[in-house]
Amino acid sequence: MAKISPEERCVNLTFALLKAAPSFAEHSFLLTQVPGYDYSPYHEPKAQESARKMLNRDIRHLKNAGVPIEEVPTDNGISYRIQLENYGLPEVHFTAEEATIIALAGQVGSNDQLSTFSRSGWTKIAASGADRDLSATSRVTFINDFSALNLSDFETLVAACNSKHRISFFYQKNKASDLHERWLDPWAIATRYDRLYLVGFDLDRLAPRTFRLTRLSEISILSDPHTELYGTFHLPPAGSNLEEIVEKQVHNGQELITARLRLAPDYKGEFLGLGTHIDKDIIELVDVDRAWLVRTAAAHAPEVVVLSPEKVRQEVIDLLQAVIK
Repeated sequence: MAKISPEERCVNLTFALLKAAPSFAEHSFLLTQVPGYDYSPYHEPKAQESARKMLNRDIRHLKNAGVPIEEVPTDNGISYRIQLENYGLPEVHFTAEEATIIALAGQVGSNDQLSTFSRSGWTKIAASGADRDLSATSRVTFINDFSALNLSDFETLVAACNSKHRISFFYQKNKASDLHERWLDPWAIATRYDRLYLVGFDLDRLAPRTFRLTRLSEISILSDPHTELYGTFHLPPAGSNLEEIVEKQVHNGQELITARLRLAPDYKGEFLGLGTHIDKDIIELVDVDRAWLVRTAAAHAPEVVVLSPEKVRQEVIDLLQAVIK
C-alpha cells in the first residue's frame, strides 16, 4: 500500500465525515474507514493511542481550515460530525440577464482547446439552476485570433512573459511569404480589435517589435546559454506604453478602405454606432481596416451584408464558406 500523505489523509477524513453526516462518527469508525490511521507507512499495525493522536491532530487542522466539525462525548469516547448546514457554500443566483451574459461569454471560445474553460465554467453555473434566454440574441460566430489559437503555444508565451525568458519562433508575415526564425525578449500579449499580438524586444532588429500570434509557429523558450549570447533580458523602456507600440506598428501595415454595408432592420450589433447612414438600412464606413471589416462582417452575417467594395464583399463570402466547410 502506497504511503498516504497528511493532506490526502485529511481529505479522506473529510469525506468519511460527510458520508456519516448528519450522524456522528465515532473514533473507531474513523480509524477503520480512513486509510492512514491503522497502519504505519511501513504497513505495520499502529498503536491505538498513536492513531488517536494523529486523528485529533487532523481534526484540528480541518477546523483551522474552516471545516465546521462538531464534537460530542460518548461512552466510547469522542464522536464527530460535520455541520452540513454550515459546510456548503450558499446557492448561486443569477438574474436572466446575468445568466445570458455568462452563457454568451462561454460561446466566444469556439476553439476546441480554449473553449474548454469557458464551457466548463458555464456548465458548473448551469448546474446550480441558472438559466439563460438567448432567444432574442443574434447568433454570432466569432471569427478571430482566439478561435485559431493553439492552447499550448499560448501557455508557452504567457509563461515566457511572466518569467522574462527569451524565446524563439518562426514568423510568417503572410501566407505567401517564407518562414523566418526570430528571437525575442517577450514583454506582453496585447489585443487590438479581435487580434492578438506579442510585443517584445526583437534581438534581430535590436528594437521593440510586434508579431501577430496566429503567424507564429514552433514557439520555444530558449536555454540560459542563449541568454548570454545577447546579454541579459531586455526590459521595456521606463515609461513606455506597450499598447502604443502595438498600435503604431500595426497601423503601418493596415489597408484602410471605404465600404458600404446593409444592416438588418432589427440589427443591434457592433456596426450600429459606426459610420454614416446613407439610407434607412445602409451605412458608409470611412478609413476602416479592410481585414477587420471582413472578419467582423462575416461574424455578423446575415444581419450585416457588405455592398461595396465588391472585392471585400467576395472576401466575406469566401470566409463564410470556409467556416461552413
